[in-house]
Amino acid sequence: MQHVCRTIATLRAPLRSQRGTALVEFGLAAPFLILLMVGLIDFGLGFYQYLQVRGAAAAGAQYASQHGYDPAGTGITSAVQHASPLGSYIKLSSGYPQEVCACPTTSPSLVVLGQTTTQSCPVATYNCLAYESSCTSATNCPAGLYVVVSAYVTYSPLLHYSGLASSLALTSLAYRRVQ
Repeated sequence: MQHVCRTIATLRAPLRSQRGTALVEFGLAAPFLILLMVGLIDFGLGFYQYLQVRGAAAAGAQYASQHGYDPAGTGITSAVQHASPLGSYIKLSSGYPQEVCACPTTSPSLVVLGQTTTQSCPVATYNCLAYESSCTSATNCPAGLYVVVSAYVTYSPLLHYSGLASSLALTSLAYRRVQ
């Protein structure tokens, strides 16, 4: 009988032991933790690239404000691509850079020169410094001439996420006054 009791106690010992429990729990939780970390890294990389595109568009607009508007956009394109470590991956959006006329009203609009369409303006009021004959003004204050640069980069996430495209275009617009 004593021998049987000792055998039963030996069989129950692993059930009461806590050795290896943490390893099993970590093994169950590790895939979720890794997936969470990869998602955070992926979001961080995407956000970094968005900030690079934003800075590059601003650099292109700054170049245009200092060197004048170039309809071909070669100098602006060069400034955009050299402003970021992403370099030639950053492209100008189709139809940009543009020279636009901004009217200084409380609800301003940008009028693309040579076109009749208008779009919302990102700035509420303007300093009225110059008047271009091709610009129109609804008030006594003359309109100003601006350059608009739109840059983008295509970002491909590390993982495929349900409901998210396999690649995303990260776009940024930058406005600077030329005259």
